[in-house]
Amino acid sequence: MDLTTIVNLFVNNGVAIAVIIYFCFRDYKFFGTLQSTLTTLVDTVNTLKILLTKKEKGDE
Repeated sequence: MDLTTIVNLFVNNGVAIAVIIYFCFRDYKFFGTLQSTLTTLVDTVNTLKILLTKKEKGDE
């Protein structure tokens, strides 16, 4: 595959490639935010579980 073929491929499919790159980048950012949010949620649930366990043991 020579350079002319590669350039023609990008020129002819430029919009499709741009859309694919855009969605890949958007998904990358979204999943990063989602991972951060889920980590915070798991930490909060674990803290609540620990507090609830301590309260139940203290009431006995």
